Amino acid sequence: MSKIITILLIFLCSVTLVVAQNFEGIISAKQLAANGVTNDINWYIKKDKIALELRNSSDPAGMKMRFVPQPKQNSMLLVVITNDGETKSEIYAGDISSEIDMSKSEVKENGVKNSAEYGELSILIINTANTVTETEVSRMIDVNFSKYAAFFKNDYALLGLIKNGQNGFPLNSITKDKSGKVITKTTVLSIRKIPVSESYFK
Repeated sequence: MSKIITILLIFLCSVTLVVAQNFEGIISAKQLAANGVTNDINWYIKKDKIALELRNSSDPAGMKMRFVPQPKQNSMLLVVITNDGETKSEIYAGDISSEIDMSKSEVKENGVKNSAEYGELSILIINTANTVTETEVSRMIDVNFSKYAAFFKNDYALLGLIKNGQNGFPLNSITKDKSGKVITKTTVLSIRKIPVSESYFK
């Protein structure tokens, strides 16, 4: 089980997790991995609380996993949801390792574009020794990633924003290796400004 959790946490690195300031709502996205697996993702954002829910797109009635960072406890709450109910466990932040070396990385803005749905988007390029990530960052959702950096250490877009000292929400992100092979591709499908239940964070 520990090995499975570690693998899932590494996989989630291509997904961006945020801490909300003025935004409350649900952000839905779809993520494609290099192995062809597609996942449906929902972000639940409520003031200073966030939760990420993940489910395999090919099994819409199957198991869901919800990850809830708990900075005060220095741990990540993991909620596994099946037809039989919920199972909860905690992952210590120090047990989450990083596969990304940002020490010699380069982060730069590469222009802006306008979106009718999400407002002005800033294009951010994150270069590491082995990868290139391009992400569209929406300023419409004013968020600060630094609070959760200890939990999502393998998220290229997140680490790029932190290093660049920027707030915002990465919508569409794609990470490729230096040969051009896609590692992960994440696309936001909808952003809903609605009240979010406290039940998603416990």
